[in-house]
Amino acid sequence: ITFPHPFERVPKIFVSQFALDFIRSYNYRFTATPIKITKNGFELKFNTWCNTLVWSAGMRWVAYDPTLAMTHGAVSTMWGSSHNFMKGSGGRAQTADAKFPETFKHVPSVITGLKDIDIITGKNWRFTSAVSGVTRKGFRNTFRTWSNTKIWGTRSNFLAVDPVVLAEQGLNVQVGSLGAKGTGNVKGWKLLHGRGTRTNTFRVNFAKPYRGKPN
Repeated sequence: ITFPHPFERVPKIFVSQFALDFIRSYNYRFTATPIKITKNGFELKFNTWCNTLVWSAGMRWVAYDPTLAMTHGAVSTMWGSSHNFMKGSGGRAQTADAKFPETFKHVPSVITGLKDIDIITGKNWRFTSAVSGVTRKGFRNTFRTWSNTKIWGTRSNFLAVDPVVLAEQGLNVQVGSLGAKGTGNVKGWKLLHGRGTRTNTFRVNFAKPYRGKPN
C-alpha cells in the first residue's frame, strides 16, 4: 500500500476488517497485520491457519502521524476451549479493559474494528463488540455472543481520538458507528430475505460539517 502523500514521520496504522467470505465447511479463522511501515507506505499481511479456506477478505486502514492526539491498540476475548464463548450457550459476555499508552488531555472518542477471529463452523456467526466507560486513561470493551454460537477467540483493534485537541490543530476528525439488524427495527431490511445480491443503505450525518469532501 502506497500513501498518496508521504508522511514526515513513520505513521501509526489502525486496521479493521470490512469484508470476509469463508468456505463454510471449516472454522472461520482470519487475521491481518500491517508490516514494513515506512513514510511512504506499508504491507498488509493476511493470515489464516489450520484447514480454513478464505474466498476473499478486505481491510480498512487509517494511517496517522504519531504526534497527533490519537492512538490505537487491541482488546481481546479469552482464547481456547475453556471459556464461556466455547462452553456455554445463550447470551454470554466477556469484558476487557484497555489502557491508553498516554493519558489524553480530554476524554477521547473511541471506535473498534475486528482484527482477529476464530469462530466454530456449523453455527450462525453472532458477535458484537461495544465500548463503554471511556476516560482519559482507557475504556472497557464488552464482547458478546448468543444462542449456540461458539467462538474460540477474537480480537478487536481500537482507535482513540481527542477531537478537541485535533480541532485546536485545525483538524476535523470524527468517528462513530452504525448498526442494524433484521428483527423489526429496520423498515425494508433486505439482507435477511432472498438470495443473490441485496443491499440496504443508511445515511450518516456528521456532527460538524466538513469544508470539503472528507476521507
